[in-house]
Amino acid sequence: MKDPSNRTIPRTPRLAGAGVSLRGYRDDDSPALLTLFGDVEVTRYWSQEPWTQLQQARDYLDRMRAERETHEFYQWAIAANADDALIGTMSLFQLDRTHRRGMIGYALLPSMQGRGHAAEAMRLMIEFAWNVLDLRRLEADTDPDNHPSRRLFERFGFVNEGTMRDRWFVHGQWHDTAWYGLVREEPC
Repeated sequence: MKDPSNRTIPRTPRLAGAGVSLRGYRDDDSPALLTLFGDVEVTRYWSQEPWTQLQQARDYLDRMRAERETHEFYQWAIAANADDALIGTMSLFQLDRTHRRGMIGYALLPSMQGRGHAAEAMRLMIEFAWNVLDLRRLEADTDPDNHPSRRLFERFGFVNEGTMRDRWFVHGQWHDTAWYGLVREEPC
């Protein structure tokens, strides 16, 4: 796979943690993705309406595979180590190798929230961004009312850099976004 700069796009690696791992998507993830992105609580702060059909999950997986042929990004399933089942997603996208930055995003099934899974997945992704991709900056946006996500970002040192007004039109309304940035300290 080659990106537009003629660089080979690396495979999406498996990143293993104590309780969860980040792994590439599989075709059998479609039902779990529908459950995740069909949940109104999960999509309440997302830039999309809840999914209602399994075909939406299948189309999403097909689109991710196709886009990965020409663009470097990392879209992982957050998988429970006990059974390797998808319980959420973690994304590292809009990579800019020149400026050494990327955007992140995540989602977790409501039944899995509050157990430290998102924090463990975030730690794995940040270590990969710093140590493998040699990124300098990570960016994230979230709805200002999404207090759990804001706390998670801040726990990892992300700084709230401001609010962008009316950035997303979802559920028939305009929504602001709280913009977060994390800058890696350069080694001495």
